[in-house]
Amino acid sequence: MNKKLLISALLPSLMLAACSNDDNDDNGTEIQTGTIMQFSATAGGTAINCANKLTALGEGVEAELRSLAFYIHDVQLETDTNQVVDVKLATNDWQQENVALLDFADRLDDCDSTDAKPTNNNVTGSYELPEGAEVTGVRFKVGVPFELNHNDPAEADKPLNRADMFWNWQGGYKFLKADVAVDGSAVARWNIHMGSTGCDGDPVSGGTTSCVNPNRTQVELGSFTPGDTVRFDYQTLVAEATMATNTPDTPPGCMSKPGDPECVSIFNKMGLEYGDSGAAPAQSVFTVVTAE
Repeated sequence: MNKKLLISALLPSLMLAACSNDDNDDNGTEIQTGTIMQFSATAGGTAINCANKLTALGEGVEAELRSLAFYIHDVQLETDTNQVVDVKLATNDWQQENVALLDFADRLDDCDSTDAKPTNNNVTGSYELPEGAEVTGVRFKVGVPFELNHNDPAEADKPLNRADMFWNWQGGYKFLKADVAVDGSAVARWNIHMGSTGCDGDPVSGGTTSCVNPNRTQVELGSFTPGDTVRFDYQTLVAEATMATNTPDTPPGCMSKPGDPECVSIFNKMGLEYGDSGAAPAQSVFTVVTAE
């Protein structure tokens, strides 16, 4: 066989070998792509959607869902070799610039409509896993990073274009929105809107440069492998909340503003300090449900 024929014969094999190495890094890592984690939303043993009644909530009240959505970012994985691996989120209608939106209300118009609304419980992306390492935990923050939090949602791509998830240019996005209609109570609507407060800046002098209360929850969960489900439990979030009553001259629920007694237990469950209530315990709302 002459040299030209030999090269022609070897060329397909050389190309195949080059492609098969695309999933490996020169530093001894392997690129993993796909579902990082799924989320579920419950109230105790009840799945949260627009149809199910939510029971045994704060002060024993029952309620129906009106809205439940939250942003997450800074997703990282922990390994059995004590390393922390950054996850690069895929770009789609629910993920943009390494921010993901999880949304569980499955009907339009705050669940009042019979028309279906798109939901999302899936986070996808890629990460470089060190050779020989296994994933044992996951970390993420609830919220939108500061550098994106005070932009104009009208000019943003999905999912950062949601007007219902935005306060104003100074306060930024609602990191967590959990609204319910309470049955048989003087407080007909009980809303939780968590986001940054005490933010500076004005349209004349320029944009926001800092916020006194960032209010981004850091979640760290062990016993996790990619594909497992992370559960958000609303019943846990409101377990100590006064949902049948409300402090006068404050909005029903918790809008994250300083001085609202209803926010103390909500913030503590999310692992956040509120006002002068003291250091908060670790968050207790998110847990891992291991895949079977």
